[in-house]
Amino acid sequence: MSARVRQLALVVALLVTALGVTAVFGVGAAREESARRIADGRACATCHDAPHAAGSHAPLTCDRCHDLDHDDALGLVLASEGIGEPGPHGEVAACSACHADGPDTALAAEGHRQHADAALTCEGCHADAHDETTTATCDSCHATVPRHGPTADTACTSCHAFAGTGGTTAHETIADGTTLPGHDVGPDRVHGAMDCRRCHDPHVDQASAPAVDCESCHRGHIAEQADAATLGHRDCIGCHEPHAPRAHPVGECIRCHAYPEEGHGWEAVPLLASGESGIAPEAQAATRARIIHEGRCETCHEAHTWVATAARCVSCHAENAATIAALPEAAGAPSAHGTCTSCHEPHEPRPTAAVCTQCHQDVHDAAGTTPLAAHRDCLSCHDAHTARPDAAVACASCHHTEHAQTLALTTQHRDCTSCHEHHGAPRPGATTACARCHAEPTQRFASAPAGTVPEAHRCTSCHEPHAFLADAGALTRCASCHADLVGGHASHVGVCTSCHVAHGAPLGAAATCTACHADVHPAIAEHSDCTSCHQPHQASSAALRQCVTCHATEVGASATWPSTSPHASDCAACHTRHAERTRATCESCHAEQATRTHTGGHDTCTGCHAPHRPAPPDPSGWWARCADCHTAEATAASHVTGTHAQCASCHQSPGPPLPTCQSCHTQLPLEHATHASEGCAHCHASHGPTTFTRATCLPCHQDRATHFPDAPTCQSCHPFAR
Repeated sequence: MSARVRQLALVVALLVTALGVTAVFGVGAAREESARRIADGRACATCHDAPHAAGSHAPLTCDRCHDLDHDDALGLVLASEGIGEPGPHGEVAACSACHADGPDTALAAEGHRQHADAALTCEGCHADAHDETTTATCDSCHATVPRHGPTADTACTSCHAFAGTGGTTAHETIADGTTLPGHDVGPDRVHGAMDCRRCHDPHVDQASAPAVDCESCHRGHIAEQADAATLGHRDCIGCHEPHAPRAHPVGECIRCHAYPEEGHGWEAVPLLASGESGIAPEAQAATRARIIHEGRCETCHEAHTWVATAARCVSCHAENAATIAALPEAAGAPSAHGTCTSCHEPHEPRPTAAVCTQCHQDVHDAAGTTPLAAHRDCLSCHDAHTARPDAAVACASCHHTEHAQTLALTTQHRDCTSCHEHHGAPRPGATTACARCHAEPTQRFASAPAGTVPEAHRCTSCHEPHAFLADAGALTRCASCHADLVGGHASHVGVCTSCHVAHGAPLGAAATCTACHADVHPAIAEHSDCTSCHQPHQASSAALRQCVTCHATEVGASATWPSTSPHASDCAACHTRHAERTRATCESCHAEQATRTHTGGHDTCTGCHAPHRPAPPDPSGWWARCADCHTAEATAASHVTGTHAQCASCHQSPGPPLPTCQSCHTQLPLEHATHASEGCAHCHASHGPTTFTRATCLPCHQDRATHFPDAPTCQSCHPFAR
């Protein structure tokens, strides 16, 4: 069936229905077609140009709001086909048909409730349901209601809720975290959880409105306190920012109070008309960094009276206040430390030790002479809030090792100030410090002859600072300077003070050798000074090596003797030490020689054997020394050749028996036999050569004076030798 045929069939059906003719099949089809055309808007679009193309009702079909009965719907369909004209139709249904009143609907919002109570119809505000904007201007009824500040250009519905549930206003939703446009408020702000209308009338211009009555909530003595305060402090909002962060509800005082760079006293700078501070942010930051307590004035100043008293200090510094209260009073007056502001300037940084000079200038001047930085700072030793510190405790805070050493000492030495100055150079001269208690040893130093006390011998040279027990370690202390003198020598091992005086000239009278060696009495004056032979820091055996200092010749002679000879040993082999007049006899070593008989000057060993003469030359031996006494004989013998030139050829040993010529000349030749009775010495000289001439024989042979007088010698005819 063609479309045209179907259309004609529909029209016929509609006409039949309209004429009241019963045709079941035809009536049903007409109604279905009519319903479809109403639902998809085709029927309405015949006369209405897309009435629901925009607006909040755009998704709805016309019949959701316009009520059409059967006849109206059929007329619309026929009209859409060009048959007839549509009559009155589509009575508008009540808004409540969709917008029923209930707790979960928009009508439950406060804005709808208030207007419903005023007997306003929906059309009173919603002029045309087909408009894109369905809310009519509020000014049509509320033209005279002002809106203040940031809300001046804000839609009424920003604050007045016409949608949602629960009946809350936009202001009340701030507690849930909502932030109004242009409003710096919220739960993290002071008053942020409250309805703004507790303080603000939203329809009153706050610039011209009277001040908020803070006492409506904050009751008590605020009014009385504010009346007693200075003029700028009587207005709550002069200090309190209603929308300040909850962590800092009170505005900083430095917004209005500027602290000058020099001098004292605050300068009041009023806020600007805009409510902003008249002090530059940089200046505020500088002031904040300068004053104590992080710039929080309310720490000391009582709120609403702004009076700052010492009692305010105690509220935070109770411990310091208690210790200051316990300080002794000076001259019947309270201690200067009893008032906090005596040392602390409330609006200045925490004071340094320089503040102490206000009362202790003399002490500060003395402390300024020390090279130690810590000792120039009073607070290094003193706690400003307590009594004068115990010296040992104060000093021990830095000088732990030294303090531990003094614990084993006497009471005076445990007190640091016994030796060290309180203020100024802490280390006075050792002699000066020690003299306070040890006057007698110090006097010895002072009275010692000039040049007798070495410069290094001062108290601290031997006494270890903070230990002072020199006696317990005297050798150790002496060795620190005299390492070459302190040692294990044989005779003087022990404590140095056995010989040396501890204080004063170290070689005083008490240090003489006789203190220990009283039985030693040298017989020779030159030996009365022990140090002429003995070196104090050497073994006594080394004294023999000192003989050469005075007896170089004698010591040199002993060096010429063979090492096996007693004469090559040390001087003590013959000399008795410390009794020089007593010498060992020659017999003690030469017992055999001592048994021989010596005559004349030969009866004393030293007559021929000089004890300190060099060893005799070989092979002559001691016979080379005969010339010392027998000069003429030795001279004569020097002109003789052969065995008669040596004394030992005839003299076996000095003294009797004298040697005889027969001991060598056992047989006398020729004329010697004739003259033997007279003895050899009758013709021969004992020492030296004998010249035989006629004159030699004539004394005995006078009768032969004319016998061959021209003969030069008698031996020419009378031979005495072969």
